[in-house]
Amino acid sequence: SSRRRHTRFRNVTGVQTCALPIYAPPDGYTLHVFTANDAVNAGARARMPFDTLRDLAPVSSLSSSPYLLGVHPSLQVKTTAEFIALAKKRPGQLYYASSGTGSPIHLSTALFARMAGINMVHVPYKGFAPGLVDLVSGQVQVAFASLASFMQQVKAGRVKVLAVTSDARITQLPEVPTVAESGGASMAGFEASTWNGIMAPGKTPAATIIAINRELVRLLAQSDVRESYVSLAVEPKPSTPEAFGNQVRSEIAKWGSLVKAMGLRVE
Repeated sequence: SSRRRHTRFRNVTGVQTCALPIYAPPDGYTLHVFTANDAVNAGARARMPFDTLRDLAPVSSLSSSPYLLGVHPSLQVKTTAEFIALAKKRPGQLYYASSGTGSPIHLSTALFARMAGINMVHVPYKGFAPGLVDLVSGQVQVAFASLASFMQQVKAGRVKVLAVTSDARITQLPEVPTVAESGGASMAGFEASTWNGIMAPGKTPAATIIAINRELVRLLAQSDVRESYVSLAVEPKPSTPEAFGNQVRSEIAKWGSLVKAMGLRVE
């Protein structure tokens, strides 16, 4: 029923889902929140217990949130282009934090460095909190992080934000340019973000997928739901099943290609 689906999706938005939906009945009642990290795993890991594109069926994108490019205030730079120029003058002397090797933040920063043609030293942490502490203290000089992670330190002047990693400026910081528009010609087309969406078991009937998608789109359009997302610096982004499937395929290929080019082993 519509009432039952509505209740179910209230649970889904609270991430109450099955860890391995490929083993669940394809009835539309067991779903999975598929994240940017899942796409990295699918593209980067040599072995996976299932085939993402075969065993999962895309339903809809849920949300997206870009990273901020933050640097320690001791770096005398005001723009992404100035930061890139400084990094080229100091190869191997600038350190960047991440939430772990192979994490979306790590790979997003590595992609940035690769496109910019700069050499920075990766410092992986177990989660981003200790990395942020070291960024504020100057032990590392640069990091990508979410708006929610950075905002308190930015307001206090402990972190300087140079750019956002989305393909367009964000409403929360309209004065901050994107990496693509502020980093020079080499950064054209750069985009990286943390995102998620809903997947169902691979053999879920198309009619069920369409019904769930319709309900998701309706829920994400509600003002209270949108306000809740925006308050967390997250943009609700419902989509068609086809569009979300294309996004997942593109992200798997993008990060898989990068990991291969880096010769990185993701465990």
